[in-house]
Amino acid sequence: MPLSPTSLARYVNVAEKIIVLGLIVVLLLGNRLQSQQEAYMILLSALAGVMFLKAFTPLDVMPTDKQEVQWGFGELLFYTIVPKVLCIGSAVACMGILFYLLKFPGYQQQLVIGSTALGAALAVVLFYFLRGFGRTSTYLGLVYRALAFFIVAVFIQIQ
Repeated sequence: MPLSPTSLARYVNVAEKIIVLGLIVVLLLGNRLQSQQEAYMILLSALAGVMFLKAFTPLDVMPTDKQEVQWGFGELLFYTIVPKVLCIGSAVACMGILFYLLKFPGYQQQLVIGSTALGAALAVVLFYFLRGFGRTSTYLGLVYRALAFFIVAVFIQIQ
């Protein structure tokens, strides 16, 4: 039986909370763990996978008015394209951060691609937020996650 997008969203959100809790535990324990690199590798890889899957889950910010809504390019960009770019850009930046922590080659390219995608999408979101476009209450969580990945990716690049 295939998963519906809403049930996928529920599982992805639960998995994301568990993974972030695991990352917090690994960060708090610090060097006391014998396999800290393996924990980072597993948790950050899983987080990148979750962020990628989040791109395929529906957002709850669509207009719910009873009247017919005129859909144009602005609505398509705000409700469909930008959330997907934020999620996939976050996944790429997360893998770049993982490659940086594990000192694997190729992390620079991943960080550049991820931070460029996130920067462009965050600029579009900022433009729409300043215009007061649409319902953005559940959109903010995704923006905060993407902003965190963007800041870390840019910080690693400028080091």
